[in-house]
Amino acid sequence: MPKVAFTILEFFGLLGTGYLWFRFVGHVFAVPFASEPSPGPGDAALIILISYTAGSVVSNIAEYVLEQLLVPALLGRPEEILLSRSCSPRLVRYIFPGYMTPLPSEVAQRACEAMEARAVPTDPQARFHHARQIAKEHEQTWMKVEAFLGLFVFSRNISFSLFLMGLVSAVTSLIGGDTLTLPAACFAGSIGMFYRFLKFYRQYSFELFSSYPDIARSGDAA
Repeated sequence: MPKVAFTILEFFGLLGTGYLWFRFVGHVFAVPFASEPSPGPGDAALIILISYTAGSVVSNIAEYVLEQLLVPALLGRPEEILLSRSCSPRLVRYIFPGYMTPLPSEVAQRACEAMEARAVPTDPQARFHHARQIAKEHEQTWMKVEAFLGLFVFSRNISFSLFLMGLVSAVTSLIGGDTLTLPAACFAGSIGMFYRFLKFYRQYSFELFSSYPDIARSGDAA
């Protein structure tokens, strides 16, 4: 399996998220170690370890809250939307125009026909997992899919983190009588990164379904 996507996922999705939290705690709660501008080599190694660990914890929570709870309940999973011919409410399509767009009819038809030929169940999640498993056998496609995975994990983690940071900083600002500039910036960043998360979350499944017919055909030929 290609190693490039592993670097994107691990470094940006986990280490970057944890480091953001590390600096946030140092800034908001005035923790000396977390606010040190130029740490030494030993401290830097410890910061990397703390950031990676914190990022891993936040990533697991963000995955559960956003991918397992909120997005499926409020919008639907990407594979369900991409393979659906039904029309979502106009307001939802207006707010999330990119995410709520299904596959082009020709692309969806080719993918569905290829899966029917392999007797894949019609359940969208079953088709998603089948397409994902087949994509793993095609290195070039899998590299693109893993790149989108790294991007949506990073965007998801940062969006979730900024939202929580906005809540924390809002409380501390109100208690301390400070301005709400930092909370406002956190919430604005969270919204922006949430849209980025949805974009790459959808693109991850889009790439699997759009490339599936050609991969399946090449596998059958082999």
